Amino acid sequence: MTNRFQFIEDHHRAWGVKRLCAVLEVARSSFYKWRAVRPTAGVHAARLLPCCGRNQLAGRKE
Repeated sequence: MTNRFQFIEDHHRAWGVKRLCAVLEVARSSFYKWRAVRPTAGVHAARLLPCCGRNQLAGRKE
């Protein structure tokens, strides 16, 4: 199940953050805070694979 913040992130271009937050009963400030602190995919991968170098993650040899 997608959490509310991720749903807003996925659909904000079509409906707008203000409208989605109102419909889902989420404070806009909470959404923006979640967006600012959530880890990016690259950071998440680096945490999962600490033994791999950056070039190995990109499919290149070091």
